[in-house]
Amino acid sequence: MKEKLKNKFLGINEISDNKEKSIIMMLLWTVFIIGVIFYINANTPTEEEKHVIVFDSISDIFNVYKSYNYDISIKDIDGNKVSYKGKYEEGINTGKKIKDEEVINYKIDGESVINTDNEEVIEDLYEDDLSYFFTPSNIYNYLSFLSAKEKEDGDIKIYNYEYVYDDKDITFDITTTVNRIQEIVIAYDNHVYNIKFSL
Repeated sequence: MKEKLKNKFLGINEISDNKEKSIIMMLLWTVFIIGVIFYINANTPTEEEKHVIVFDSISDIFNVYKSYNYDISIKDIDGNKVSYKGKYEEGINTGKKIKDEEVINYKIDGESVINTDNEEVIEDLYEDDLSYFFTPSNIYNYLSFLSAKEKEDGDIKIYNYEYVYDDKDITFDITTTVNRIQEIVIAYDNHVYNIKFSL
């Protein structure tokens, strides 16, 4: 009785009845079972591959800034503020300095600094500000021999440098995207410099 039920389930009337039919049924069951296994494997959630962000080297990032716009703001511990905004292109620096209520439009071509409102020479545009670090090339030249602490957060990478400049502690925090500088923050002599370069 059991044998008859088994044969009926497999589509065979008798044990010795039609060998071809039993082989076909066996193949169909095999294909069905393999299909179920593939389906289960395909629909089993797997751990997503972690996307690795590749950042340009710091030297490659700085080398991009041949001509650029800049936005530099400086604050001291007393709350005084100064800002320099402008553009550097083909060796000529044109911009605007804002300090308190005073606004000076300037042009720097080589060593000459001219007030573009009255064509007079400006003797001390940057006063005591740390103007050496107002250009990407000077920042990179200074930092290229130093080691940085690096930290990544998604598509942001931060380079932290700590050193001594003119016998005083100085720190640089350079925030970059994959291939651009987002912001440079310099802390030096009770002043904080926020520097942004854009193309």
